[in-house]
Amino acid sequence: MSSHETGAHPRDPLSTSPVSPLCYETDSLLVLPPPSTGSVKTKSRFNFMELPVELRVKIYRLLSYESSELLILPKAITPRLEAPSYRYPGVSLLTTCKLVNDEMSPVFYGGNTFRITLSSSHHQEYFIRNHRWSTLQCIETMKFYGDVEPSHPSFKSSFTCSGLEMLGFIPKHAALCSTVGPDDETAASMITMILVKLTLAQLADFQVIMAGLFSTHEAQT
Repeated sequence: MSSHETGAHPRDPLSTSPVSPLCYETDSLLVLPPPSTGSVKTKSRFNFMELPVELRVKIYRLLSYESSELLILPKAITPRLEAPSYRYPGVSLLTTCKLVNDEMSPVFYGGNTFRITLSSSHHQEYFIRNHRWSTLQCIETMKFYGDVEPSHPSFKSSFTCSGLEMLGFIPKHAALCSTVGPDDETAASMITMILVKLTLAQLADFQVIMAGLFSTHEAQT
């Protein structure tokens, strides 16, 4: 693990400075040597939920953050388990219990960028139907891409929005029809609007590409 990931200085004063045999001292932190296991009195298993909530949130952040975009797939598609891009430890922790899920969801969904590839057709069990309203509200950044070949001019085109912005595409009373999460009709309406936004982004990028080609052609002639 790098020093950036741990928050430690590349040259850790705890390991390079002369120290007392009783404790290690830095500019702002006093760290006592860990006690021997023989002095631990509690024999039962440690209960994670007994930690202060502030410390639990720090643990959630440590396990949740991913530097790359996280892929959200239709429920009907099962990724290969050996694929490294699908190994998100935060997802496993989210499923441990309801309290952890409630505490961690804003951290996991609010701190990562989620990548969703949209098919040009609606013949897919899209992820919107698989999430609760509360989960969608937590998502800070979603990037929607078209299902096109890498050689296609619009391969890198995307539409980006938050969960709250996406929920703004539908009437407010939609949540009254399905209290847990979007139903089929609501999800279809949201997908249609997102596809329109994505198509506009693809057209804008295509115009830029064409303008560059015309400029190059004019310069050569």
